Amino acid sequence: MNISEHKLLHTIKIDPTPGLDFTVTGCGDVAKIKVFTDISSTYAEWTTFETTAIHTVFQTYSWLSTWQEHIGSKTGTQPQIIIGYGRDGTPCFILPLAFKKFGPLRILCYLGCEEASYQIGLYAPKFATSLTQENAIELHHKILAILPKFHVARFKRQPFEWQGVKNPFAYFTHKTAPSSSYAITLNADYQALYAATRSGKSRSKILRRERRLAEHGKIQIKPCVSDAETTRVLDIMFAQKEKRFCEQGISNFLKKPGVQDFYRSLCLNTNSKGTRTLGLHYYQCGDQVLAAVLSAPYGTTEFGLINSMSDGPLRNSSPGLHLLHRDIERLCLQGTQIYDLGVGSHSYKDLWTDKEHSLFDTIIPMNLMGYVYAYGSRIILRTKRNIKNSKILWPAFVKFRARLFSIIITDKCPTVDETI
Repeated sequence: MNISEHKLLHTIKIDPTPGLDFTVTGCGDVAKIKVFTDISSTYAEWTTFETTAIHTVFQTYSWLSTWQEHIGSKTGTQPQIIIGYGRDGTPCFILPLAFKKFGPLRILCYLGCEEASYQIGLYAPKFATSLTQENAIELHHKILAILPKFHVARFKRQPFEWQGVKNPFAYFTHKTAPSSSYAITLNADYQALYAATRSGKSRSKILRRERRLAEHGKIQIKPCVSDAETTRVLDIMFAQKEKRFCEQGISNFLKKPGVQDFYRSLCLNTNSKGTRTLGLHYYQCGDQVLAAVLSAPYGTTEFGLINSMSDGPLRNSSPGLHLLHRDIERLCLQGTQIYDLGVGSHSYKDLWTDKEHSLFDTIIPMNLMGYVYAYGSRIILRTKRNIKNSKILWPAFVKFRARLFSIIITDKCPTVDETI
């Protein structure tokens, strides 16, 4: 926190009121701010506002209300939905925030932060572009001041800009996140895009691998259509991910309370247009699911969420790579402009992506305990960033983690029934 922010935080006096409603001056076009603790009470305003606001799929009402139902309610997360209204009474922004517990600490964060690749508010384009650093900081500190007491605000994986508009939180003092996110700019001509990213020799090699797979059974790349098919493929995907995480010594986030139910709900429920909220596709060889990919179509962007691959003998023929190729081809044909592959670098991303989004974390301590947490968090952030960006330290850490896990855990990693 710089000096001007520190001074502003402690000189603005706003007493929280039962209505959590106050008038704002000197903050652009915002005239009133309200805080809602019941996400369902914001449905009408939220769903209307998101049709024109700057945001990602992770800030839609459907995504976050489902998250709160299946995950937040089980983990004690308390929504703090903040809506800023203009002088004409229409929303200027929605900040989907929440309180969560970390030991004795009460932390303010974005709602649904654990399952979101990007954390950002929803902003009216005109409002977001009109914000200056001074009134953005003033507005956000007034928001922090009217909320119930907490120890620290922690906002992770925030993009510096989205849809060409600067993220207002980028005006705060921040730290670069350990990992960036990556995306592909798609082309209506898939073959041209493919040829631009692969040499003729590489394409021939991939084709030979797929032919070898075809020797084991008929190859199909299929979307999940029925509820029964969706449920079965999700079971296989989650099991494949569990085994892979086990082998790598990584904590399985899919085993946390409500997480699998959250994704199942989004996959099985239809939106207002009668289509599935999430898309689930899989690569089938004979009667076996060798790879699966779960993604969220939103506007002109497809957000990749989870992908899995068989760990059996056919893994060496790269079924996950073949599914990715077919998925990209599908998106090109349907006119999708961007395929967002999410946070974290990987060899398969390096081969395709042409966009890298740097992300940042904001940590705002509100009291002594918050300052202690912020100090430790900044050290951890810097350490993780240095390790992940090192071509020597990161591979060594990955091997050490897997080796240590294999020593600690004596049970074998689970087997997976991939038959559909």
